[in-house]
Amino acid sequence: MKILMIVPGGVHESGRICVIPALVALIRRLSRRHELTVVALRQYREPREYVLHDARVINLGYSGIPRLDAYLHRRWMKRIVKRMLRGFDVVHAFWLDEPGSLAVMAGRMLKIPVVLSLGGGELVSLPEIGYGGQAFVRGGFNPYAVQSTFLTDGHDPVDITIRKVSNNIIPITHIF
Repeated sequence: MKILMIVPGGVHESGRICVIPALVALIRRLSRRHELTVVALRQYREPREYVLHDARVINLGYSGIPRLDAYLHRRWMKRIVKRMLRGFDVVHAFWLDEPGSLAVMAGRMLKIPVVLSLGGGELVSLPEIGYGGQAFVRGGFNPYAVQSTFLTDGHDPVDITIRKVSNNIIPITHIF
């Protein structure tokens, strides 16, 4: 299977520093049996490509200005999908916010299924410290989550919360 994975970062080319351990473990497992291309939004400031556990990683880079970065990432993803990355079987986003929105966009463009993996923080909202809150938009469940084909998570409490707020409309599975 040919998989396009979109991640916020956490995929340093060393595989040891500046990583999200669960994400690196997932990349290691998936790249053993599948052709995996990872698009990292903010691993390195400058755009670059490298290999991590047999997966091709395309780092888009970032400016540090959130709205500008979101705009540029959407443009770059459209270019990547149109020119470089045809033939994928599935798009997989790690985290709901920007990776999720880009995955839904890519899935629509390619007409393929979209899998969104939640870490759990998306369902929590602590605005006083700028944490979480991505699962809810204007009082409802995030439209990118609703437009995905599957949601995955690693915890039963996350399942219960997703089922409650989404009215059981999204298939959920455990990946860890």
